[in-house]
Amino acid sequence: MPSHVVTCPSCGFANHPSCSFCIRCGTDLPAAELVADPLAPEGAVAEADPSAASAERLRAVLDELGHPAREIPRGWRVKVPVGEQRAQRVYIQFAGRDADGDDLIAFYTVCGPVDEQRALELLRCNAKLAFGAFSLRTIQQREFIVLGANQLAATADADELRKLLQHIARTGDSMEVHLGGADEDLF
Repeated sequence: MPSHVVTCPSCGFANHPSCSFCIRCGTDLPAAELVADPLAPEGAVAEADPSAASAERLRAVLDELGHPAREIPRGWRVKVPVGEQRAQRVYIQFAGRDADGDDLIAFYTVCGPVDEQRALELLRCNAKLAFGAFSLRTIQQREFIVLGANQLAATADADELRKLLQHIARTGDSMEVHLGGADEDLF
């Protein structure tokens, strides 16, 4: 069985080759064009990029919504209105594949810098969320509190993607205000 892994440049964790960010610390990982999948049969190779159909489906939904979107590595940054005077940046990236080989779409928004004293508060909030969870993520070598959720690309329809995007934006913006954070343009 192939033993290829993608080692995180920040913490050294050995990640599955389909991961776009480190499972341990959240640092973005370098994209691999073709990698051996340690969960696949001997000699099988998995693409690190999403299928064209998954990328087209997501792009069509973003176009339909009409929110300003900018391409970033492996995805898009979308500015989602959350009130009359507010908008929240939501990052949408392909997060590799699940154990069955299906493309995953990761949605996340930055709520503020890491504040260890609020960790328990965030864990309690997770139990009340309809979608996603609060977690820590290292972005450009800085730690942030983020709200994120994953979606299977193949089964995501426009309504699900729209609801998930709105939920992540509204809930993330609310927590950003609560934490005293400010919008940060990371890409």
